[in-house]
Order: sequence, then structure tokens, then C-alpha cells
Amino acid sequence: MGTSTSNPGPFDRQPLLPSWALPPDTGNDAESNDGENESPDNGDQQDNSPLPTPPVTWQMAKASMSRFASTGERNSLSRAGRDYVGAKGGRRAAAQAASTGKSVALKVGGFLSTVASAGIRTALDEIGLGHMVGRSAPEVLAALIDVLAPAGATLQEAAARKAADDVLEKLYEDYIAKTGDVTALESLDKDGITNAIEASIAGYIYNLWLDELGLSIETKAISPLQAVGLERDVRVYVRERVRLELGEQDPVSIDWNGPAGRNIIDTVFQEAYGFLEVEQ
Repeated sequence: MGTSTSNPGPFDRQPLLPSWALPPDTGNDAESNDGENESPDNGDQQDNSPLPTPPVTWQMAKASMSRFASTGERNSLSRAGRDYVGAKGGRRAAAQAASTGKSVALKVGGFLSTVASAGIRTALDEIGLGHMVGRSAPEVLAALIDVLAPAGATLQEAAARKAADDVLEKLYEDYIAKTGDVTALESLDKDGITNAIEASIAGYIYNLWLDELGLSIETKAISPLQAVGLERDVRVYVRERVRLELGEQDPVSIDWNGPAGRNIIDTVFQEAYGFLEVEQ
């Protein structure tokens, strides 16, 4: 996550702003029009329509997050979340741009549901890792992370891989560590799979938030305590949204490669960014 804090942000390019948000033209072109573009005289009539709200820029989002880092106040974090999602174009745009994070969540759901229903051998075979059957847990997990979230150069790919890595680490601690055998994952139940899906989504959103704003614990732009609090808030809300979307459905029975699975993940991502977009 060690992105430089001097990075102006991935989308702060002035030509993308609407015309009213661009710097005023200080030249003399307007004077040479000889009044051709002047509005007709409407007497005392005034335009009382509200002015459009200026867009949130990445500089504003970084400033809000820096304010939270310096104060640690809850309302500062809330404002930081709102400005961050605003800089991404709003909840819908943010969710639509999260294709890498969605892909990881769907792969996690699909793989683990197959493990629970058909066993680790079948699950590995279905994702092209049949040759890893019988190998040590570290070897299997190392191969699995490359399938779930291949290494890449973009912030989105880095955030997705970190989220997937955290999911596998948690699964190792909870299921595999005692025996060292990946077949222990076959004991996964509804809650275990749901927790893994939640973690993949929340981890992606949290990691990308810090990365896109150029913040990291390593550079001391945000303290470990603040990072833990931020991650906790995101995870708590995402957990609620995932469970709400799943309802009484068993994640094992959901086709995570089909419309049902995609609709669940799409909704959770949009609702999660919507939560950040609204100041609490």
C-alpha cells in the first residue's frame, strides 16, 4: 500500500470536469463578441435556480482523509468516506469500477461453495489446479491466490490480491492450521463461506481506499490504530449487507458464476460504497 502521498489521484484530470468547473478564461475572446452572446434584458427577473454542486476532487478526498489522520475524530472519518466516494463519481460509479474486487468475491464464493459441496479435489480441479491435489497446504494456497487474484500492476489488482490473501490466511488459521491439511476446508459451513465473501469485499474496498489516496501505515500517513478502526467500520457494514442480501439462502447453493451470484455481489458493492458516501 506504499503509494506516495504526492500522487494527485487516479482520476484528477481537469479535462474530465464539466465546463462550469474549469478555470475561467482570462483572455479577451468574450469582449470580441460585441454582445452577440448577451442574454436578452429580462428586466428585474432573476434566475433563482440553485447553482450546481462542484464535484469532489481527489485533492479534496485526500485532504479529508489527512484531516482524519491528524484528528482521529469520527466525523472526520465520515467526511473522508463521503469525499472519497464523491471523487470516484458516486456510489454507482465506484461500484461499477470495482470489477476486480467483484471478481475476487465471486471466485471466493464459487471455490469455497464447491469445496463444501463436492470436496477440495473437485474444487481445485474446476479452477485448473487439479495437479495440486495432495500437495502441502502452503503450496496449494500459494497456487490458489494466483487464481483468485493474479498479481497485477494496478491499484485495483493490488487491493484485490491483498484482500484474497487475507481471506486465505484467515481460512488457514481457522480450518487448516491444526492438521496442516487443506481437506479441512471441507468442513466449511454457511457462516464460514459467508464470512470469507464478506472479508473479500470489505478488504478490497478498504485496501483500495487507502491506496487510491496514497495513504499507508508504512509511511505513517495513517496510524495503525486508525487503520484498524477504519477497516473495522467497513467490515461491519459489509458483513451486514452480505447477510441481508443472502437472507436465508445457503451460499453453497448459489451459482456464483451466474446471474444470482453476480447480482448479490453487485448490490453489496453499491450498498457498501453508498454507506461511505453518506456522512454518518
